[in-house]
Amino acid sequence: MILIPYDFTSEGDVALDHGCRLAANFRYPVCILHVINRDSRNLQKKEELSSEELKGKINKKIQAYCGDCKLDYEIILKEGSIFYTINELAEKKGAKLVVMATHGKKGIQYLTGSNILKIITD
Repeated sequence: MILIPYDFTSEGDVALDHGCRLAANFRYPVCILHVINRDSRNLQKKEELSSEELKGKINKKIQAYCGDCKLDYEIILKEGSIFYTINELAEKKGAKLVVMATHGKKGIQYLTGSNILKIITD
């Protein structure tokens, strides 16, 4: 199984595209995870979206990038922190690969490392 954390950004779109195509080539199932945090709750409120509508937006992205791939996939929305939730789900589902976006370093991260380093080292 390939785990793809997705955050509705252009970088996330690239990760979703690449992850779905990898899964199709290797015939792996896919789990798309959207971690609900402060930012995504604000998006939900701003656009007045239910959880099912968020899943629908992700479904549309999958169809746009890999509609012809015949993927076996599930979408999970889970409250939490990216630093713990991604690892927890990867272990629980037995993910063979995690394909995720990185948004680069900002500010203090030049000294402490990017968020992705914190996720993969936990």
